[in-house]
Amino acid sequence: MRRQAGIETKPPDAKDLLDKAEANIKSARDAWEREDYAWAWAEARRALRPLRLLMHSHWQQAFTDLTKAADSINPKRPLPSASTPKRALPSASIPKVPPLPSLLITPVSCPPCISFFTLPELYIWTDWIKGGRAIDSAATWSRQETSTIPTPLSTPIGSM
Repeated sequence: MRRQAGIETKPPDAKDLLDKAEANIKSARDAWEREDYAWAWAEARRALRPLRLLMHSHWQQAFTDLTKAADSINPKRPLPSASTPKRALPSASIPKVPPLPSLLITPVSCPPCISFFTLPELYIWTDWIKGGRAIDSAATWSRQETSTIPTPLSTPIGSM
């Protein structure tokens, strides 16, 4: 799903974090075989920390990509060109136009940003904003799924 959305890079230190988690899991299995259950539990819990960091870095990268995609469609104000006629009024009397506020996207304002587990949907949203075709496959899938569901208007009342 990440590659379809155009996200090719892995989060930083992914290999190191996975190696650390694997080492902790191996240590937990060794402790389990020695019947040192308290140590096995602690090592298994320690294995989750690098995985949570990796999950967060995946989420952060996807959110950054969404923000960049949304900012790319934000309209920019035209810059004054050299052909703009000069005014006879002094520059102090010309009111300055305040810049447009930047586009603000928060994780709460975008439902797929809520969790790591909704990132596949976020990749579809990002691709759609960029003008890609991931939304086409999702729309085709939803049409196929809903084509078998009877609608109230197409089903006679007595057969419901």
